[in-house]
Amino acid sequence: MAKDPSQITLLDVVHVGEGDAAIFDCGAEARECPLGERCLITRAFREAESAAFEVLRKVTLKIVCDEVRGSSHSVAWLLREEPAAVPLQEVGAE
Repeated sequence: MAKDPSQITLLDVVHVGEGDAAIFDCGAEARECPLGERCLITRAFREAESAAFEVLRKVTLKIVCDEVRGSSHSVAWLLREEPAAVPLQEVGAE
């Protein structure tokens, strides 16, 4: 690996596999949708995508490897500004 696992985020992995394309693409632009930017569905998916990217940006490959090795930590750090080196163990618990 050219980079240390603590410097590679899950967002980096997504961008390598998927490129910079949006996760949600309505396709209505091709049909000239009259709602355009006023479309609540498109805005909601863009906001959800932004939130997902923010979480992926906080999780590094080191965190994933530590989780696989059985480290036990909390995921409260996901809600803070500064990410800590902890796995996503309790995500489903909330």
